[in-house]
This record gives sequence, C-alpha cells and structure tokens, in this order.
Amino acid sequence: MMNKNKLISTTAIALVIALLGGTSAFAEKAVPGDMLYGVKVSVNEKAAGAFAFSKIAQTKWKERLVERRLEEAQKVVSGDVLDESTRIILEEKIKTQIDDFNENLIELKEDEDESEDLSEINIRLQASLRAHQGVLEKVLGKTNISDDTRVETEKLVSVLKESKNKVKDNHEDIELELGASEQDTLLSSSASANHESALGKQTAAENVLNSVKLLYQREKINLSANIQSQIDGKLALVETAFQEGKALIVSADYVDAFSKFQLVISGANSTRLLVLSNVIKGNIEDDMDDDDDEEEIEDDDDINDDELDDEEDDGDDDEDEEDDDDDEFELED
Repeated sequence: MMNKNKLISTTAIALVIALLGGTSAFAEKAVPGDMLYGVKVSVNEKAAGAFAFSKIAQTKWKERLVERRLEEAQKVVSGDVLDESTRIILEEKIKTQIDDFNENLIELKEDEDESEDLSEINIRLQASLRAHQGVLEKVLGKTNISDDTRVETEKLVSVLKESKNKVKDNHEDIELELGASEQDTLLSSSASANHESALGKQTAAENVLNSVKLLYQREKINLSANIQSQIDGKLALVETAFQEGKALIVSADYVDAFSKFQLVISGANSTRLLVLSNVIKGNIEDDMDDDDDEEEIEDDDDINDDELDDEEDDGDDDEDEEDDDDDEFELED
C-alpha cells in the first residue's frame, strides 16, 4: 500500500502545479539560465517523480532525468549560447542524476524478476549518452559557433564520455555479478538442477535475442546501410552462439551451455545499444533540422567466434572517438 507521507507529498505537488497553471507548462522548454528553469526542475520534475511509486519506475524516471539534461545541453549548444555557468550546472546535474540512477540499479540487482528490465534501461541510457555525445562532437566540427561555445562544449563532451563509461561499467558489474551468482549455483547443483538452470538461461537468451531482432526490424528503415551491415554481422554471430548453446544442452554439457547463453545475452545487448544509439542520434539531428550529412555511431563491440574475452580491448583494432573505452564481446567455439 502507498506510504501515507508519499500520498500527501504527491497531492501537495499536484496542487502546486494546478496553481501554477500555464507557468508550469512553459517551464518545460526552459534551459539553465532561463527564469523558469527552477520551476522545471524543482516543481515539474519533482511532481513527475512523485508518481513513480515502484523502484523500477523510479529507476526509469532517473534515466529520463539524465535524458532531459542531455536535451537541454543540445539546445544551448545548438543555439550557440553555452557558457561556463550553464555548462557547470548541466555537468553537476548529469553527474548527480547518473549516480542516483546507478544506485537504483544496485538496489534492484537482487530482484531476478527485474534484472532483464534493468539491463534494457541501462542500455537505453548508454545509447542516449553516446548519441548526444556524437551530435555534440559533430557540432564542434562546424565553423559557425563561437569560441566560448566551442570551449565549453569540448568540456561537456568530456563529461559525457566519462558518464557513459560510468553507466557502462555499472551495467557490466551487475551482469557479471548476477552471472557469477547463477554460475556458482549451477556448479553446486545436481544434474537435474543443472539442466533446469541451463534451460532457464536458454529461455532468457532467446527472449533477449528476439527482442533485439524485433527492435532492429522496427528501426531498420532509420539506419544506414553501413550500420545495418554491422548489426547483421553481430546478429549472425549471436545466432550462431545460441545454436551452439542448444547443442551443448543436447550433449548434457549444461555448465558450458549456461555460459554460452550468457554470452548470447551480452552480444544481443551490445547490438541493442548499437541500434538505439544511432536511432536516437538520428532523431536528435531531425529535431535540430540539421541539413548536414549524418554521421554514424560505429559499432563499439566486436563479437568474434574464436574465443571469449571479457578483458579490456587490447587495442589491436583501430578505435574511433566513440569506442576508446569499450570492451570486446567474443564468442567461444
């Protein structure tokens, strides 16, 4: 049942919004430095957050708060009005809200029913950070922005890179911890329990893979031929790994099958990130009415069917501005 204090707080905030009327609505367009920005963050956002009653809903709202700050950054940079004070406000809010987001993920990681949802939420935030970083870097390539905006945008891009890595690392830590916990249980179980655990992981892998394939089919029209080619290659390798996992179950090699399906989930999620980051970037550029040729966010993760490598990328592959901090996902034979 809803906490009484929570209900009173929600009702009070709703009353404030009703009294503010149109002011609250106009505040939604405000950016740091505008008169109504305080109404936007202190009234509107608190009101929306008050209606996020479950922990998973709160986590989704914290993700949305970071996205709102990214949208504000996009507006001030595109308008060539990013100054030091505005950049500092955005940086502080982005860092604080990402910390809040990560804390929620950590609290929820023990809930097996929510673990798949948490992974998707994290990937969406990673995609937003990558997309906005990519667009801001594109703006930096233009010659018609002021020196002040250029300097402050470069600093902001650096913060987005740092934030992206923080969200990514948190996601990987949670996945590794959950996977290790499941693996420990599997190794200490009976043969019957091992079989059941491997089948459960197969179902989870199949669900994630199918959801990524559906996302790709839905968004394919919005992706370039180059990005489609990368995604097709990743999906082919993930599909192969999935079939290998099924074969391992048939041969009663349940522990290896479990590991293979876990790798399928990781590979499918890296594909989801590639799709979403390019779709979001395209949407941002459409909103900006940018007539320049679109630049793509290249694939960050290499999936190779020779061996499993969970360590940092050894640098053998050329890295672009987007993937100087990303790991390889490799599929084991």
